[in-house]
Amino acid sequence: MGKQTLYKTSLAIAILTISSITLSQNVGIHTSSPTHKFHVLGNIRFESYSSVPKALLTSLGPTGVLDTLLIPNDSMRLLRADGKWVSAATTDNWGSQTALSSYPLIGHGTLSQPIAISQGNNQNDVLSWNGSQWTITSFPVIALNNNIHPLCGSLVPNSIIKFDGSSPCSSLIFQSGTSIGLNITTPSPSAVLDLNSNNQGFLLPRLSTAQRNAISTPANGTIIFNTDNFCLEQFEAASGTWLTIACPRSCSPCDTCPIPTINSIVGPSSVCAYDTVTYYVNASGADIYQWATPFGWQLLNQHDSLLVNPMPKAGYVQVSACNECGCVTDSISVSILPVPSAPSISGPSTVCSGDLVQFVATPGYSWYIWDVPTPWFVVSGANDDTIIVRIPNSNNNYNRTIRVRGCNPCCSDWSIPLSVAVKAECRFCMSWGTSGDFTEGVRGATRLSDGTIVVVGYTAKGNSGTTDIVVARYSVDGNLMWHKLIDFGGDETGYDAIEGFSNDLYVVGNGSSNTVVAKLDLSTGNIIWAHPFANGPRCRSILKTPAGNKLWLGGITTHSGGDGFYAIFEMDTLGTSLTMVNGGVNDATGTTSRVQKDMIIVSNNSTIGAIVVGGGQTISCLNVFQCGGNLIIHPKTGGNLELWRFTGIHEINGIAQDPTDGHFVVVGTTATDYKIWVAKIDSSYTPGSTANLNILWQKIISTGNAVHGGYDIAIVNNDIWVLGHDSLGGARSDMLLTVLDQNGNLKWAKSYGDQGGGGESGRTILPIPGAGAFLIGIKRETNLSDNIFVVRVDANGNPANSCPSCVTNTTPTIDPGTSTPEIRSKFFGGSGAFNSTSPVTTGTDLQQYSSCP
Repeated sequence: MGKQTLYKTSLAIAILTISSITLSQNVGIHTSSPTHKFHVLGNIRFESYSSVPKALLTSLGPTGVLDTLLIPNDSMRLLRADGKWVSAATTDNWGSQTALSSYPLIGHGTLSQPIAISQGNNQNDVLSWNGSQWTITSFPVIALNNNIHPLCGSLVPNSIIKFDGSSPCSSLIFQSGTSIGLNITTPSPSAVLDLNSNNQGFLLPRLSTAQRNAISTPANGTIIFNTDNFCLEQFEAASGTWLTIACPRSCSPCDTCPIPTINSIVGPSSVCAYDTVTYYVNASGADIYQWATPFGWQLLNQHDSLLVNPMPKAGYVQVSACNECGCVTDSISVSILPVPSAPSISGPSTVCSGDLVQFVATPGYSWYIWDVPTPWFVVSGANDDTIIVRIPNSNNNYNRTIRVRGCNPCCSDWSIPLSVAVKAECRFCMSWGTSGDFTEGVRGATRLSDGTIVVVGYTAKGNSGTTDIVVARYSVDGNLMWHKLIDFGGDETGYDAIEGFSNDLYVVGNGSSNTVVAKLDLSTGNIIWAHPFANGPRCRSILKTPAGNKLWLGGITTHSGGDGFYAIFEMDTLGTSLTMVNGGVNDATGTTSRVQKDMIIVSNNSTIGAIVVGGGQTISCLNVFQCGGNLIIHPKTGGNLELWRFTGIHEINGIAQDPTDGHFVVVGTTATDYKIWVAKIDSSYTPGSTANLNILWQKIISTGNAVHGGYDIAIVNNDIWVLGHDSLGGARSDMLLTVLDQNGNLKWAKSYGDQGGGGESGRTILPIPGAGAFLIGIKRETNLSDNIFVVRVDANGNPANSCPSCVTNTTPTIDPGTSTPEIRSKFFGGSGAFNSTSPVTTGTDLQQYSSCP
């Protein structure tokens, strides 16, 4: 390109001639033939348009001068070879000149920033101000070849050099053409600015609300951090307002909303696998909770409380309670408790519609979970080892299963289900015996935990005069399950039985002068052992001791004079010995008395252990009033037996404790006219007291001029059921059931029997809670032989619909009684042991003889 001339018109005209626009040519002012790169012809004046003086840095200077600096309104400064700037007017005294500190260099900011200058000797120096003088640091000239920079060395393409004043090229900025990256060689093409660091964050401008509002015409989308409310805010041009993007804290500053405080985690330190467990933490000031549990635990719900299903792995339950200012943590060590083995269930395999049925789980656990089939209803014991359920009424037979889990405190697996057959109709009236001239009689019975019943009595053939003990077990629907006879070669009669401790049955009976005790297998009836205790007591009742580990037997024994002793005997479960634990002389007259079949444990008085009922031996009595019915009271711990005699009563045969008020009800027979006598006696009696027992009420039950007997009493559905018989003379009699209310008033009565020439007598009531009872006694058949007679009735006394001819609605007379109890004597304690002999057992077939008489 040729020469060019520029014209500037003002108060003066200046001509600037550029010989060429290439770097190899010279530029001249007021000269068309410049001889230097920049050639000015005439005087030069520099003026600053700023309040801060500026200077012009030139590239040439006198000999020994590295460079020159022309300062307006002052003089030229020369940079000497020793690195000092001096005044050009005093070149003779350069060494005395000090560095200049008043003037920055043109376009290079503050004095403290380094300035790179070019010297005449082709060296690249760095000029910097250290606060008191300018200093020069020299670097050798290195050609910028192959991306090698003279100061920074090897460079990455698109890099921008940054110098921090102490070391060159301390960091690099990379510009890809569309993106800028800091400390990243390849900024993302999707980002205008890509920042990279592992120890620094991105800091937005931090402004107070006032400073934010002072921003002049903020662009739409401008983002700041507001130091007043600790919120990220963005300007919206359309509305002209600052919008809140996020507020990490709801309060400001953290000294008014501190880090939360936390209490210890509340929850179990030992848990059961697969249970549902709750942990809770009370943390003040927290609004976020983060829980951690051992591996595999299932978190169901979490906030300040944690609902979780633990798995079989121990560990720590930990919580972090947080707010905007920070978090605090707490933890609890949790162990896994062992799972117990599954229990087993005992209970009836056959039940009847409408029954109240009991099931028992073993062994013992802290609590239980029962799985009861629908629509059975749990009456009591839903979490106990014993559960009572109501079987709903049904016209159809069906099968169900029941199962249970034991918890200790962890819960076991489900037990093996117990299959239960439900019968639609279980009421019946039947008799069982042996064919021919054999006769069978009943003296006692017991209802087992599975709902079945065991009947105890005797069997005999013709007029031989010998009897054997008979034991028979019947299902809830009247079927014979098994029967056994026990024979020691003489006369034996069974009187009472009780379910044992482990699928066994204990039976007590009398021989001619001894007591017989036998232990049978409950499933098969096989005799485990049987012992007659010779030359000793005669016992007619049996029950478990309050401790539940031994047996008590109620009976009498005799001394050398032949007089009777009322006594309580204790026997272990092996049957090896029978020990009298309390007994003594009968009374002042020395008459022999007998104990009847019934005996109960008294539970509501801490000093009474058992009450036995009995009667006088009429042969030795001076009159019937002296031989009255007896109650024998046995203390649980210490003390002596006490005998209470009711004058005018022939004998007392049955006793029960009313659960509604705790009082006793007794039944017997009057001495003069043989009618049924019933009384309710206050249970608040104190043993050892000389006061009479308090009779709350007493009643006489009769049906015309018939001879009666009262044999058993029970509480059924909160009513008082009295069982006995009426008789019109000869062999004819009927089983008589009389039902009274709590005050002794008649509710209804029914008799059961052949209505013809036969005879029936009731001996034992076995209540079926909520569903009636078994009525057990003796039935005279047409061949004049007696058989075991069992009637199952509902709560209204009705047997099966197929037996209408055996039931008669009866309206007996209920009259007040006049018996007066008195203490005839107090027994003195005694003890003794009786040896047993080896048993002899026989058996004969027992079969259903008749039904629906």
